[in-house]
Amino acid sequence: MSRAFFVCLLLIFIECIFTKSVVAESEQLLAAVPQAWKVINTKQYAFMRLVELVPPDSGPSSWAEKLGIESFSSLPLPDPIQFMSTMEHSFKLACTQIDSQVTFSGHENNYPTSVRLFDCNRDKLTQMRKVILVKAIQGKENFYVVSREMRLGEQQKNLSEESIQTIIARWSSYLATISVCDSNSSQHPCPD
Repeated sequence: MSRAFFVCLLLIFIECIFTKSVVAESEQLLAAVPQAWKVINTKQYAFMRLVELVPPDSGPSSWAEKLGIESFSSLPLPDPIQFMSTMEHSFKLACTQIDSQVTFSGHENNYPTSVRLFDCNRDKLTQMRKVILVKAIQGKENFYVVSREMRLGEQQKNLSEESIQTIIARWSSYLATISVCDSNSSQHPCPD
């Protein structure tokens, strides 16, 4: 199966999960899924949709790396910077120590956007180090959160900080490709 076909197939799957009704919204989250990654979790409620994916050699509880895509539609939609501050507060409660770094806050395709890196020294529940890079986008119809997460357990204990930084750089490049557009708005154009 070609990479382009696989990406299209997953985008259709994700679009089905993220469709609120038969009436199509004009606002779209543009997010390609890494090739061969598999869905381990989906949830859909009235105002929230979620899909989580992991590499093909991982499972629902055995993953070391995960991609999360969420969409919230309850009004008012949060400000991305305030949302990240709330996430940081949650991590402070869940981690023995948390380092947080804003990597971008501004507008992408004229939508308020924020990207932040969280490094949880040790999650109090799993006793593992977690590194999470999160991108939040405030659309007009939905609030989108795309995250890349790594759990550093026994199998990853020999992973050097340099290797972790290389993974984060790869994630950052991936998140830079994620955007929101609106096919009915010249302020938020979709690619041709």
